[in-house]
Amino acid sequence: SKLPVGGNFAFTSISGAQAMLFRTKKGVFAYNLKCTHKGCTVGYQDKALLCPCHMSMFDPFNGAKGVSGPAPAPLAKIKVSIVGKNVVEG
Repeated sequence: SKLPVGGNFAFTSISGAQAMLFRTKKGVFAYNLKCTHKGCTVGYQDKALLCPCHMSMFDPFNGAKGVSGPAPAPLAKIKVSIVGKNVVEG
């Protein structure tokens, strides 16, 4: 309940992967931050997920699909949901 609509939150998933959670008016969603090109850790800036290694850019509000760069696939989704006042993985 503390994450506002439009907010995001970096976390470590159950699998140990670095991940990013987003909250919109429609709900919550999250992605694994491992780039699908060479496995570098992706960061979030200017409403995009950007890989610092080879500049692949992903759109978190469109299924983390690639916008530019060499990444061959979108970032992996992490299943999350709101249960009561909490966001849970799984």
